[in-house]
Amino acid sequence: IKNPAVVNPITGQPVSFKLIPQTNCPMLMQPDSLVGRRAFFASKHLMVTPHVDGQLFAAGDHVVQSEDCLGLKQWTKEDQPLLGADPVLWYSFGVTHLPRLEDFPVMPVEAVGFMMKPCGFFTWNPTLDVPPERNAASREELTAAARGAQGVRSRL
Repeated sequence: IKNPAVVNPITGQPVSFKLIPQTNCPMLMQPDSLVGRRAFFASKHLMVTPHVDGQLFAAGDHVVQSEDCLGLKQWTKEDQPLLGADPVLWYSFGVTHLPRLEDFPVMPVEAVGFMMKPCGFFTWNPTLDVPPERNAASREELTAAARGAQGVRSRL
């Protein structure tokens, strides 16, 4: 996900975020089933639309009362240009639970998710910005046992 308006001075590339998917699976419903029609957003893992106020839910508003997807299916059909727009990423992820004997009576955790990593926002690693000298406000508190151990080491 690049921002062409901001270029990193070191790499000469636009600043960006990298979408890193983790465990995922495709939608198993048939596309022409009621659930498949309502869940069009789950037919692809990633869809991108330009930002429009009021477009909050991938399936649209009033999902239970509809026969078709009132959200991304209509918004992507318009095929609006993304250049110069504020993009909205619609990333669909999930699991399909195929029960095992170990899942009964309590299912263990099934982790899903994704990461967004920044690319090119900095000209160096910002975690290296640590003061090179000891902070004068810091002080070390040693326990009696630690002081005794120091005394033993100093005699060796």
